[in-house]
Amino acid sequence: MPDIPSQEKEIKLADLKVAKELWPFIKPYLWMLIFSTLLIFIVTFLELLMPLFIQKAFDGFIVPVGPENGILFFGFGIDSFQTFCILFSAFIFTLFVIDFFQTLFMEYTGQKIILNLRCLLFSHMTFLPVAFYDENSSGQLVSRVAGDVENMNEMFTSILIFIFKDIILMAGILVILYTIDIKQALYLTLLVPIIVISSGVFTKI
Repeated sequence: MPDIPSQEKEIKLADLKVAKELWPFIKPYLWMLIFSTLLIFIVTFLELLMPLFIQKAFDGFIVPVGPENGILFFGFGIDSFQTFCILFSAFIFTLFVIDFFQTLFMEYTGQKIILNLRCLLFSHMTFLPVAFYDENSSGQLVSRVAGDVENMNEMFTSILIFIFKDIILMAGILVILYTIDIKQALYLTLLVPIIVISSGVFTKI
C-alpha cells in the first residue's frame, strides 16, 4: 500500500536525484532560466561598478585630488558634478530595471514549473485507492502538495540564485581589489576560508 514518508525523514533538495526528477519540468523553460542567469551577470557587473562611481565622485568633485575638478571614466571626460549626478542616477535606474526584470523572469519561471508539478501531483492523487486516504491525513497530503512543492520553488528560484550571485559578486570584488592593492587583497583573501569554515560550523549547531 503506498504511503507518505514520515515527517521526520529529511528530504535533501540539493540531491542530484531530485534535480534529475525535476528536469522534465524545467526543460520547457530552460531558455528563460538562461536569460535570467544572463541578467544576473549583468546586475552583478553593474553592482561592482557602483563603488568605482562613488570613488570617482570623491576624487574628482567632492574632495579633488588634483588642481582641477573632473574625472575620466571609461574614456569619457566629465567636467561637471551635475552631469555626473545625472549619469549616476541613470546608472542606478538601469540597475533597478534590469534587477526587476531578472527577479520577474525567475519568479515567473519558478511558478510555471511549480504549477506543472502540482497539476501532475493532483492528477496522480485522483487515481490513488480510497484506502490510501484512510491511512494518510488530509493535512499531511496538503502539506506535501502545497508546502513541500513551494519549498522546492524557493530552493531553486531564490536560494540557489542568491548563492550563485553572491559567489560571482565576491569573485568580482576580489579581482577589483587585486587590481587596486594586492597586499590588502591578500589579507582579505586569507579571511575567506575562515568565514567559510565558520559558516559551516554554525549551520550545524
